[in-house]
Amino acid sequence: PDVQRAFIAQLAATGIVKDAARHVGRSIEALYKLRQRPGAEGFRQAWDAALDRSMTRLEDTALARALQGEERPVFARGELIGTTRHFNDALVMFFLRSRLPQRYGAIAQALAPGDPAYEALKADLRAQWEEEVAEARRSPENRAANEAFFTALKARWRREWESEAEPRAAALPRTHP
Repeated sequence: PDVQRAFIAQLAATGIVKDAARHVGRSIEALYKLRQRPGAEGFRQAWDAALDRSMTRLEDTALARALQGEERPVFARGELIGTTRHFNDALVMFFLRSRLPQRYGAIAQALAPGDPAYEALKADLRAQWEEEVAEARRSPENRAANEAFFTALKARWRREWESEAEPRAAALPRTHP
């Protein structure tokens, strides 16, 4: 039990099973076998809780880096002359999207093809669009515009056909009965 408690404490502190196993002088394999044994439910729950705690610490650390940036040394000619602060925009966007999805777009990412909400929205928008197209086709203005367009197109084609037909008729040999 003392070794298990020391392992769990180290796992909660580091979040790394290998480091916690080394800390207590046990192999990873032995600890995973212990975790799976009947009667080890308490150890398994403590292990999971330790990992949850380490994930919370990781999230806190990442959030601090996103908000405060990271200080990096600046060297010139091999000498430290100062520091600069760098901010990770990808990390900032990760936190904004995960913590405020309604504002920063994670909801839009969830709506992807295959998702039932996406497919329902797509079907609704398609039905609206098809109704608008059908309504436009039924309108008298549209019908009149279409008839005028096709009448003009027909007249143009007839003129082209007739202008092409005249040279063909002239080239035909004349026969008299």
